[in-house]
Amino acid sequence: MSCLKRVKDSVSAFNLHAEEYDRWYFEDENKPIFLSELDAVQRLGLEGLGAEVGVGTGVFASRLKIPLGVDPAKNMLKIAKKREIVALQAVAEFLPFKSNSLDYLAYIFTLCFLGKPEKALGEARRVLRKRGFLILCFVPKDSFWGEFYVQKKKEGHRIYKYAKFYSKEEVFSLLDKIKFKVVDFYGTLYQKPCEKPVYEEPKKKLGNCGFLCLKALKLNG
Repeated sequence: MSCLKRVKDSVSAFNLHAEEYDRWYFEDENKPIFLSELDAVQRLGLEGLGAEVGVGTGVFASRLKIPLGVDPAKNMLKIAKKREIVALQAVAEFLPFKSNSLDYLAYIFTLCFLGKPEKALGEARRVLRKRGFLILCFVPKDSFWGEFYVQKKKEGHRIYKYAKFYSKEEVFSLLDKIKFKVVDFYGTLYQKPCEKPVYEEPKKKLGNCGFLCLKALKLNG
C-alpha cells in the first residue's frame, strides 16, 4: 500500500468512526490510560501560542489548553470545534500557518499516521519560531504496547491497519536529521496491555514505556 493511499484510507476511517473514537477516552476502563498519557504531555510544558497537529476530536487539546488544531478528517474536526478549538482542515505536510508564527506544535499519536514524516516535521520547522518546540508523543514499536498495536494492525483493525509504528531510535534519528534536539521527555504506560489499566505517574525513564513524549528544540540552521 502506497503512503498516499494509506493516508487517504486512514482519513476515511477516522471520518467514519469519529464518535466511536472519541467515546473511547471516556469509558471507565480506558480513563486511567488517558489520564496517564495526558499527564505525560502536561509535564513537558506548553508555553506560548501553539497548535496540535492531528488534533482529532480535540480530546487532548481541550484539556491542555491548546487553542489551535489541524486535522484532515472533517468529522473529527466537528467534534473538536464543539470543544472550542479553532480547528482547521489540513494535512501535516502543508500547515495553514505563517512561517515563524508559533511557539510549539504538538503531535500526539499523529506520527504513526503521517504519510511523509520527514516532510511533515520539516514543515514544523517552518512554522515554529526561533527556539520553538516540537512536542512529539508516540507509541514506541519496541514496547509492549507497540507490539500490541502492531498485532492489531496485522489483524486488520479498522484504524490501526493504516498506522506505521516507529522505534525510539528511529524517532530520535528523524528528529536529529531535521535539526531538532530532544531536551526533555516523559514516559508512561509501563504496564502491559493485558493488565487491568491503572493510572501511572509519568517517569523520566525510556525503558519499556508504551507512551513516550519528547520535547524537542528547533535548532538554528
